[in-house]
Amino acid sequence: MAASDDGDHAADQALVARLRAALREARERIRQLEAENEALREELLSAGEMIETLAEDLERQAIAD
Repeated sequence: MAASDDGDHAADQALVARLRAALREARERIRQLEAENEALREELLSAGEMIETLAEDLERQAIAD
């Protein structure tokens, strides 16, 4: 193997290592975003339920008045 081949191989290995690290980081970020998405969905559902309850209470109060 020639010296330039060794250099090319080392550069290829470095590139592969960087790509693998970037892939790991991207996968971790996806996991974080999925968790945030789920939390936001739950908050939105809870807020929707609260709004429905408040609307029902206001309707009952309007009928009673």
